[in-house]
Amino acid sequence: MKSVAVLFSGGVDSTVLATMAHQEGVLHSLLHFSYMQPSGPYEFRAAAEWARKHDVELLRLMPTIRGMEPMKASSGEPGSRMIPGRNLIMLSLAVNYAAAKGIQEVWYGPTRDDWEDYPDCRPGFVSDICTLVEQDTGVRIVAPLIELRKPEVIARAIELGIDLETTWSCYSAESGEPCGTCNSCVLRINAINGASSV
Repeated sequence: MKSVAVLFSGGVDSTVLATMAHQEGVLHSLLHFSYMQPSGPYEFRAAAEWARKHDVELLRLMPTIRGMEPMKASSGEPGSRMIPGRNLIMLSLAVNYAAAKGIQEVWYGPTRDDWEDYPDCRPGFVSDICTLVEQDTGVRIVAPLIELRKPEVIARAIELGIDLETTWSCYSAESGEPCGTCNSCVLRINAINGASSV
């Protein structure tokens, strides 16, 4: 049987992936990345809570990532938080880990709503990097949600029994609470409101 490592931020998308893999009995471990992002402590808290509840190994990796300025935008400031090569760095480390552990697949959670702002969430990127990586290591990179809009992901989360309140999506927390106005918060709120129509 295949085994899967999930890139796990503690957000809705990655929690859906972790839950899918766990329920299918293929989840080996979770890889959480802390790279000095302002939302890091809240993301890690959500990730650690899920891992503890489901008795799954959570590895916290702390790579040095440059170009962090977009992540330092003030609370409520619109716009993407694009960091050049971030997913490439995380996927590279995840593939290295998977190959060393004999894990067949690495899952990560881009969705269709990410395509416009994040080039490393587009199908072409996933296809190209998967081809390169699989030839070299035998590890497949899989993006199971890449064709779904956020309301569809939220609907899937509800289907899977995920408590959305235990996930973290905000880029710019205010006193430990989601700001409600950054792009990620707005997308999440709109998706939850629209999930009933999916």
